[in-house]
Amino acid sequence: LRMTPTEACLALNMVPNLGPVRLRKLLKRFGTPEEVLRARAYLLRVAEPPAPALARFVAAVGPVEAAERVRSGA
Repeated sequence: LRMTPTEACLALNMVPNLGPVRLRKLLKRFGTPEEVLRARAYLLRVAEPPAPALARFVAAVGPVEAAERVRSGA
């Protein structure tokens, strides 16, 4: 799955319980929206602050499927 930085950012903004403060911290930790979406669930859990809802979502369906579901609005 290839996403533009804008698409990845939009996908992250659609993740439940992922507000602007947590998103900024994840971006600071991982660098780009695409890298946040590619991060493994365990890395998201240890990111400061923890993002348990995002980690559970990615762990449940995998990073590529999570990005695709968020992108498609599913």
